[in-house]
Amino acid sequence: MNTRTTSRICIKENIYLYCCKYENPIEFYYEVECACFKSLQLILDFSGSENFEVSSGGLIIVAVAPPYTRICVGTIKLRDQTKRGILRSDYSWKLIGVSEKFFTAQVLREKMDVADVAERTMQLGIDAKIQNRHDVENKCSMHHILFIDISFLPNENAISDDYKLQWVADGEFLSQFREDFTNFIVWRRPRYVM
Repeated sequence: MNTRTTSRICIKENIYLYCCKYENPIEFYYEVECACFKSLQLILDFSGSENFEVSSGGLIIVAVAPPYTRICVGTIKLRDQTKRGILRSDYSWKLIGVSEKFFTAQVLREKMDVADVAERTMQLGIDAKIQNRHDVENKCSMHHILFIDISFLPNENAISDDYKLQWVADGEFLSQFREDFTNFIVWRRPRYVM
């Protein structure tokens, strides 16, 4: 039976190194998680180890984890299962800023995700015409959706000025704020405050 032991090392806030040790055959599987908006370059150095080798050859593993990913770094195995081995390990790392190409691709991916959500929302009949919480709750329960913020529906209209003005003028849930708008939080584009 192949037993597994997993450990996690916090390298830095939002950066974690995982090691899974398998017993039969003896091997160590490494992953790294980069939960920040920078890439992580990780170097695992097993120099000085005896009877161990990295699956890809040698005793050093170099990996780059893109932002917000968890990737496989590599595996080091006992070369000869009949002999004793000594494993020595060290690691070094550095954060690397994201390239403009990566940033552009990320923005495009997120725009596509928003477009998918907006399209699904429109297909479900949840749009700017829904004027009260009761209608939104009915639509959500009918389509097994946990929650939709009716003050910021997931569609392109939610960020246009006309939509916000109409919502303030017609929105049932805003009736309590009509006399005192000091309690009302308004979403604004950066160009309105800069």
